Amino acid sequence: MTLRIDRELQEEFDKLSAKSDRSRNELMCMALRYALEHLEFIPEAGE
Repeated sequence: MTLRIDRELQEEFDKLSAKSDRSRNELMCMALRYALEHLEFIPEAGE
């Protein structure tokens, strides 16, 4: 899988990676998992 992200977002993950001693990939997987676990769709009017 390939994921394209903004340069600024990549730089933030790079900083977190250096601080946490975790790979950028590991942090992105953690963030995606968190997002999926907390994702809530709110129906639009008329649905």
